[in-house]
Amino acid sequence: MADWSLAGLEFWGWAGVLLTALNYVIVALLVPRILMQSRDPRGALAWIFFVLLVPPMGLFGFWVVGPGKLQLRRRLLRRPRPGVSPQLQSRIVRGSGEPPPLSGRLLALSRGVGPPGPTACNEVRFCNDGPETFAIWERAIDAATHHVHFEVYIFKRDETGVRVRDALIRALGRGVRVRLLLDDVGSRAASPRFLAPLVAAGGEVARFLPLNLFSRQLSINHRNHRKILIVDGRVGFVGGYNVGDEYAGKGQPWRDSMVEVKGPLVHSMQEVFCRDWYQATGLETDDPGFFPEPERCGGVWGQLLTSGPGDRYWSPIYVLMVNAINDASERVWLETPYFVPDDTFLLALVGAALRGVDVRVVVPQSPDHSVVAWAARSYYSELLAAGVKIYELPEVMLHAKTMTIDGNFATVGSTNLDQRSFRLNFEVNGFFYGPQVAQEVEAAMKVTQGEAKRVEKGLFHKRRWLQRMLEAFARIFAPLL
Repeated sequence: MADWSLAGLEFWGWAGVLLTALNYVIVALLVPRILMQSRDPRGALAWIFFVLLVPPMGLFGFWVVGPGKLQLRRRLLRRPRPGVSPQLQSRIVRGSGEPPPLSGRLLALSRGVGPPGPTACNEVRFCNDGPETFAIWERAIDAATHHVHFEVYIFKRDETGVRVRDALIRALGRGVRVRLLLDDVGSRAASPRFLAPLVAAGGEVARFLPLNLFSRQLSINHRNHRKILIVDGRVGFVGGYNVGDEYAGKGQPWRDSMVEVKGPLVHSMQEVFCRDWYQATGLETDDPGFFPEPERCGGVWGQLLTSGPGDRYWSPIYVLMVNAINDASERVWLETPYFVPDDTFLLALVGAALRGVDVRVVVPQSPDHSVVAWAARSYYSELLAAGVKIYELPEVMLHAKTMTIDGNFATVGSTNLDQRSFRLNFEVNGFFYGPQVAQEVEAAMKVTQGEAKRVEKGLFHKRRWLQRMLEAFARIFAPLL
């Protein structure tokens, strides 16, 4: 019995040594990789803390959702008309007679972060009504004659999903080419069986960064959050709407936003879709009909910007947003479902409020992720002290991602004001310069603000101790949310 006990002790002793050695190896391998791959020091520190605390779990977590470098396909699109974007840009800018209505500093930045910069002669219509949005989409798809390109994060297998799928099938029946690009995580509900009728009718379906448990490209943390619909290369839609009953106004009250665009800016949307389609399938664009001669439809200057984990040094969307806030002189109004800013974005809002700008932040009172709400409220004290007006919309899930500045600058798209959108996800936003779109968006914002409850500084500071602790705890993990 003594021998067995001694053997057991030796076994567990060696097991402890091996486990300790394994922990050291995990730490030695992961920490340098985290330091090299993380653009945010706070995010890097959070990962290092996790790895040091529980190395095996840290290894698994980093493998599944860590900030790994994605091996994105980098080949250029074989454009059907070589140089179409530069030719389009130079022709429109010279033909407009005057530059976009931006300050010289912001105009230079807009051209720097998203060459070739803003384009004129676009017609833009803003919409924040779910049933109306899906009716507009369905009419556009039913009017298609050449192609429909649809890229979306969530495509649900519900009544609205069937409605959109069947509209795409009807288009195929008229000889229209249909390509549907889905995020593999967000659209897990859109199973091959659900999409089989679309594929059987001739539709092309691809999934962005499909999950592979045996690859470092697992990429659960890097998802395609973009929402773009393009019809015949002449009309495009960009915004925050996914495909599901809640977005269409069925079930839980939901409020989102999107813009319908006609004109040269649709070419930019098409380029984004073709680039993402190439990333998902390896197939280049070869149909000249995808880029028809652009029409000059209206008087709006617009620009489409994308961001994602493939951006090595900075996010174009983030850079333009922050600098536009710093350039504001009258008002900065924004709506977002998830408000978890980094220090730079937070300081831009605080600085604007301190210099007398009317800064308003509207968020849902009860978002669909409680921990994000706790993290958001951890920033309220700083904002309220600076004079920022904060509104929480009760009973309605506010999913709009919009911002207006000085009644002359507006952005609508897929980008939440959180660090996941700024650093981890693939996003797309339309930026519109001049009063037309900004005033439409502001009018809708005024309605939402009227329905929302303004957060009062005195009452907010009286919240319970437990609530403060939850907020403080959530803020620690803000870089990972």
